[in-house]
Amino acid sequence: LAQLAELPALRRLHLVGIAAIGDGEVDVLRRFPRLEMVDVQLTSLTPSGIDALRAERPELQVVHPRAQH
Repeated sequence: LAQLAELPALRRLHLVGIAAIGDGEVDVLRRFPRLEMVDVQLTSLTPSGIDALRAERPELQVVHPRAQH
């Protein structure tokens, strides 16, 4: 995931079903400069992790059953 953060034009990221994506990856997701949407359905990201990501990147669309838009 950290290597993908080096792609400055990346706007959409689908991480569906990757259990290794959890709250520890929030810091990496924050570093994607142009990311507009991240789909984290069926990952290990918790509501606290989603809240932390949204606090840092309020414009980011987070697709997850627990994410409020």
